[in-house]
Amino acid sequence: MFNFIERMSYEQMAWFTVIVYILHFAEEGPRLVKWFNTYLPRKVRKFLPYSQLKLNMENIILFAHVLVIAILINIYHGNWILQGLVLASGIGHIQNTIFHAVPTLYTGVYSPGLVSSCMLNPPLLWILFWKADQTGILTMPVVTVALVAGLLALPAAVLFTHKILLRGK
Repeated sequence: MFNFIERMSYEQMAWFTVIVYILHFAEEGPRLVKWFNTYLPRKVRKFLPYSQLKLNMENIILFAHVLVIAILINIYHGNWILQGLVLASGIGHIQNTIFHAVPTLYTGVYSPGLVSSCMLNPPLLWILFWKADQTGILTMPVVTVALVAGLLALPAAVLFTHKILLRGK
């Protein structure tokens, strides 16, 4: 398996972000809203009231994000901004792992999405950084784009969905 990954290009690796996203949402999507509204404290639910519509919209936005990046980097090879955005997807996936792990630890009740995020996201990030290093694209501009975009994507999508796009729904 490792030889297969070693022979892949960095651009081809971007498709792993799409695959991991699909697998994660398959675990999270059907049950997260009920869990969120049952187990999280009232003040959290009041600040960020969840509905299936909001969860689906967040995931449509974020899935479109990783899909478009995977497509574009395979068209525009060598674009350092897109290279950084692929790494940002990996960082965003790790942030999603924290999003599931902390509430699970706080409540003591499994948060839907925890298993896939813990099993898939750390290896994804490691493989992306390993391949970026192997191909020599791990430069300061690429890492800067990765950190900024990776840390902002999830909170931006959630806040945009809850506070602007579907406010009051």
